[in-house]
Amino acid sequence: MISSSKFENFINYCNATLKEKKLRKCIFSGEYDISEKFYNYHPIHQSYGHWILQIDFTFFKYKEKFYSIGFQYQNETCKINCARCGVFYNTSTTDEIDDFIDIFRKNAPDDYRVNLPQTRAYVSMSKKFKGIEKLPDDVFSKELFSKMENSIKIIEKIKNNCIQKGCKFY
Repeated sequence: MISSSKFENFINYCNATLKEKKLRKCIFSGEYDISEKFYNYHPIHQSYGHWILQIDFTFFKYKEKFYSIGFQYQNETCKINCARCGVFYNTSTTDEIDDFIDIFRKNAPDDYRVNLPQTRAYVSMSKKFKGIEKLPDDVFSKELFSKMENSIKIIEKIKNNCIQKGCKFY
């Protein structure tokens, strides 16, 4: 299992390396604190014995509901995801994400797998990077940052497709 210090080092590396926007810790309580000045990362937590890092890059409204598009890392797997955000995730349903599944399929690189919703409004594409967690902290941070930068390029394509669908980005 990866240590939380590895992720803290990654967050510090990102904030030292990112040029335009920085990462900030964000906890949604029902009110949205959406700003294009920052990328928002959720407090690091565990799921199934592995640490999860979630960074929301952009937020949008579609059919009067809020969504986020972000980057997630867990257990050597990087994901680009779209979900109902904040407190609305836990009460969301799979049909709320249906309009974005084809966008993910269209924009997924050939070596990525598209993961369909199971119980909530969440769709993702993922790729496993074996051995990344065994790297020293500084090398891990650089490698994961590189994966995140590539994800941002894909997210921009997804965002453009979502705008064509009528999504309003913040």
